[in-house]
Amino acid sequence: VDSISIPVIANGGIFTGMDAEMMIKKTGAAAIMPGRGIIGNPWLISELTSKFSNKPFSSPNLKDKKKICLEHLEQLRDFYGTTNGIIKMRKILPEYFSNCYNLKNLKLKIQHVSSCSQILTLLENIYEVDDHIIYDNISS
Repeated sequence: VDSISIPVIANGGIFTGMDAEMMIKKTGAAAIMPGRGIIGNPWLISELTSKFSNKPFSSPNLKDKKKICLEHLEQLRDFYGTTNGIIKMRKILPEYFSNCYNLKNLKLKIQHVSSCSQILTLLENIYEVDDHIIYDNISS
């Protein structure tokens, strides 16, 4: 940053507000540009805005995550068509629930879905117990 006269925008490894703050401190960059951190976490933008404006941020609850995930599926389906939209969602859906227990099984199961109703079933099998998100594929 010190060796050039234009503003530097830092990118990479920004998954939380704390990551962004550390990136700015470490690099001296004028701004940050999150990339992969937004996949499955569209709330990252709100978190970053809150972090740099010293306002509180609360993470979405499971119900909100599922709702936005379904809206994302609908948009993918509208844009790419049903089959290709579902294929795209196979890669994205686990990112919405990346902190869930039994994530490996969720990732395996999502690779075999071929309909929106199967995705709905997967989402129904994601639930919360004592602040822990759990995927239970026994009933699916």
